[in-house]
Amino acid sequence: AEMSAEIHVNVVNRSNEYAGKEVVLLYVNCPRGRIEKEYQKLIGFEKTRVLMPGESQDIILKVDLEQAASYDEKQNCMMLEKGEYNFYIGNCSREKGAGSIHTLAASMILEEDVITDSFLWQYEEKEYPAKIEDRLNQLTASEMIDLIVGDGMFGGSYFKAPGSAGATTGKLLKKGIPNICLADGPAGLRLQRRSAIMKNGKIKAIDPFMEVIKYLPKGVKKMFMADADKNTVVYQNATAFPVGTALAQTWNKELLYRVGSAVGEEMEAYGVTFWLAPGMNIHRNPLCGRNFEYYSEDPYVSGMTAAAITKGVQSHRGCYVTLKHFCCNNQEDNRNKTNAVVSERALREIYLKGFEIAVKESHPGAVMTSYNKVNGMYANNSYELLTNVLRKQWGFDGVIMTDWFATGKGLGSHVEAVKAGHDMLMPGTGTVKKELMKAYKNGDITEIELRRASANVLEAVFASRIYQGYLKESRRLK
Repeated sequence: AEMSAEIHVNVVNRSNEYAGKEVVLLYVNCPRGRIEKEYQKLIGFEKTRVLMPGESQDIILKVDLEQAASYDEKQNCMMLEKGEYNFYIGNCSREKGAGSIHTLAASMILEEDVITDSFLWQYEEKEYPAKIEDRLNQLTASEMIDLIVGDGMFGGSYFKAPGSAGATTGKLLKKGIPNICLADGPAGLRLQRRSAIMKNGKIKAIDPFMEVIKYLPKGVKKMFMADADKNTVVYQNATAFPVGTALAQTWNKELLYRVGSAVGEEMEAYGVTFWLAPGMNIHRNPLCGRNFEYYSEDPYVSGMTAAAITKGVQSHRGCYVTLKHFCCNNQEDNRNKTNAVVSERALREIYLKGFEIAVKESHPGAVMTSYNKVNGMYANNSYELLTNVLRKQWGFDGVIMTDWFATGKGLGSHVEAVKAGHDMLMPGTGTVKKELMKAYKNGDITEIELRRASANVLEAVFASRIYQGYLKESRRLK
């Protein structure tokens, strides 16, 4: 059955004096069947351009009717129950305008859960491009582990974007694999504003990259920071964009796309491949310390906002977003150990829904997992969330990475993170590599799993602007 539709709305500015914009929102009242439902659900929105007094604009709302579905915990599926669906237009949740009623004669199952008792991602089931296949065949198990474990907070031996949060390994240049950099967000790129090129060619920060450095003795500060007057200065001025909550309140997908594109332009300028944003956890509690980074308490708003920004960033070749934090990271207090206890329906309709929309609408380059447990298991060790839901059900084909230092002693397992579906363990340490190598020798991690993760990292590296520059430099030197 056709699951999408277009609704045409004519918006008129009836003021005699003032120009302005208006938001057009589409809500649905779903039938009260066996599954209990909210009174109304937002399933579409658009914003007009600036309309002068008396001016009008035709708005087209493209509606995905799957957004009206509910999760049935008895059948483990998303479904549309039979009955009357009342659609109506408004400019806020309390203002109902024109509407229409559509009747569904029989209930429809839209998507059933993928349930797997045991799973081995067979290498032959995954077809890699010839270039990646060829490079994988050149790598030893130890080198694949180097590739999937980050190069540390201050890594990046081939290329460095000062102040970046991390990098992939630079040890594989002889195999034709340069490192790429990841920069934090989400209110724009988080990089070192001023750095110095030292006499030995190394780069050192001029401005303190951590607040505590300001209060260290002069002699100790010298170890971390360079003098701007005695060295060549490198500038990385990045735009500070409005926080996530403010961006979502614009309801303006075109504007959000432009914000994303502006971030992508700066990523190009500074050589950043992955932007560690957008942050899109749900506003569940006003005391969450990072609510300002997130978009909304509504998963549809969160998903569509993230999708628009993602499309803008990724309109720049070789630049990718990282949706975070997957999932249920809705508090900062004790975030490394907290356990989010949540029903399957609430998980699917609230906490996962925004991620699902963004993945399907905009095909992000990466997803970052969260620190917390979900129903007793660390999210970064959950095969169910990462492989069954994210990859199999939603079709995500990018890189899955951990949050920084999210696996280790007393936290999620490094080994189980790889087995669950991670491609990158960040920011990476020698200890992580040793543990993975030990697991490989014991048979706890298979070569198939190492190849799967390595292939996803290689796809990102080969698509990056850094790799294109590396190829040009290699040809020139030849």
